[in-house]
Amino acid sequence: MAFGLIKPEHPKKTQAKKMVKASTVEYGEYLANSVANCVGCHTEREMKSGAFIGKPFAGGMFFAEEPRSEGKSYYSPNLTPDPETGVMAHWTEETFIARFHAGYGFVSPMPWGSFSRIDDIDLKAIFLYLKSLEPVSSKVEKTVYHAGEPLP
Repeated sequence: MAFGLIKPEHPKKTQAKKMVKASTVEYGEYLANSVANCVGCHTEREMKSGAFIGKPFAGGMFFAEEPRSEGKSYYSPNLTPDPETGVMAHWTEETFIARFHAGYGFVSPMPWGSFSRIDDIDLKAIFLYLKSLEPVSSKVEKTVYHAGEPLP
């Protein structure tokens, strides 16, 4: 898959000199914005500059396998707890952890195999952080589009 290159974003605020590994919102924020970089794929970006143009974690980032005529295209889902459009609104902690530990078997550009090795403390922290986000109404109609299928 070829997704193009985008300029990396630097943290918006000073990171703590030491982060305590615990199932806390603070540790989850650190993981989701830095280590796991969930924000990088689950926030819409302008592809030429890499600048974030969408609300954080509200999804809508576009990925396409090249050539588009033969591959799939993807839109990242909204990870905010918006009850109408956010995938996290209806997930339990157990569902979230099980999804990550399942690993491969899901059609998406997400590196599920690598993320399947994240331990439960980290996953619980990320879950708590995502659930703590301000809900953002951002409907992603569909996340996977097959070659030749019209995009929104």
